[in-house]
Amino acid sequence: MAVIPGAVWQYIEVYGVIAATGGAVTVRVNETVVLSMVSADTSYHNLSTGVDQLSFNPFGGSNVVVDDFYICDNTGSSLNNFLGNTSVPRSSRKPR
Repeated sequence: MAVIPGAVWQYIEVYGVIAATGGAVTVRVNETVVLSMVSADTSYHNLSTGVDQLSFNPFGGSNVVVDDFYICDNTGSSLNNFLGNTSVPRSSRKPR
């Protein structure tokens, strides 16, 4: 299990393939692989309906601040894999 230090910005990326057989998950922190599973059952209760939740739950009840959250899929010709240590340009952000 990887320990992610608190009070410091981290780039956390998750890549997953959802399948009853042949599923995979890779987690990177600051471009370093900290978790890799291959040929795993990543379907929800073996129904191949996939993952429907993402949760950020730190130990000890600490707060988590998430900035520049993005989701990529494989429907386009680019942006289908890890993007690396990147951020959304300030001029592209929607006002809060």
